[in-house]
Amino acid sequence: MKKPRKLKQKQPTMQELPSNNLDMERYVSENMDHLMGVIVDSIEFAVDNNRQTAEPFQFGDTPYVVLIRECDFQPNLEHILAESVKRERFETSAKAKSLLERLPKPRYIKQYKNVNLL
Repeated sequence: MKKPRKLKQKQPTMQELPSNNLDMERYVSENMDHLMGVIVDSIEFAVDNNRQTAEPFQFGDTPYVVLIRECDFQPNLEHILAESVKRERFETSAKAKSLLERLPKPRYIKQYKNVNLL
């Protein structure tokens, strides 16, 4: 009997950010909780689909997007976890914590140099 295939989740829509700096500061401060959720969702999609980057945001009326590299997933999630606990947004913090546990652990490769002692 065949195993049922796990359906990959649909890519989350990119959140549009204002391209003006003053509008951006106001928008981020007013919508911090929502933006943290968008970042967690986009990182979750990237992890589930073995992607190297997550694309959570696009700047309005421009072709530019915000990319989060795979090496930056963990620091971003740790920061979101701390902020969401501080703001008492426990749904976001629980999702970030479970995603942190699912991230691949770093692999260390020893590199040796040839050293001439003479």
